[in-house]
Amino acid sequence: MEQILTRRLLILAAVGTFAVLAVFFVQKYLQTVNAVNAAHNAYKRFLFLFQNAEPIKRETFSEAKLRAVLRKLGVKLRSYAKRGNEVVLELTEVRAEKLPLLVAELEKFGQVVEMRAVDNTGEGNFYAKVVLRLHSPA
Repeated sequence: MEQILTRRLLILAAVGTFAVLAVFFVQKYLQTVNAVNAAHNAYKRFLFLFQNAEPIKRETFSEAKLRAVLRKLGVKLRSYAKRGNEVVLELTEVRAEKLPLLVAELEKFGQVVEMRAVDNTGEGNFYAKVVLRLHSPA
């Protein structure tokens, strides 16, 4: 009688352990499926946005246009130097929230090759040095 009881307990323990493991692995599987689906959806969304993005409008560079862009963003031009196909700009009072807009505006004229922005005040006013490689005239 004791052997039957211990045999039943062993079978019950094995089935219980199997059930707990099965639930655990099914949950992990479902989490993995959800993560893969989320990554796939993010990739598909990126592809959709990438394919439907408007191309950057290329503009010819002039100092007047540059000053207009900087005035619109509220940035002060400290120095301006043109070296061959590159323009070196030193800017002051560049607000942190205006940095992405500044880069987007400058990329209409060419490629931003180098950009250093330093905020020594801790107030979000940056001193920036930008090297801009101009588009070659087509």
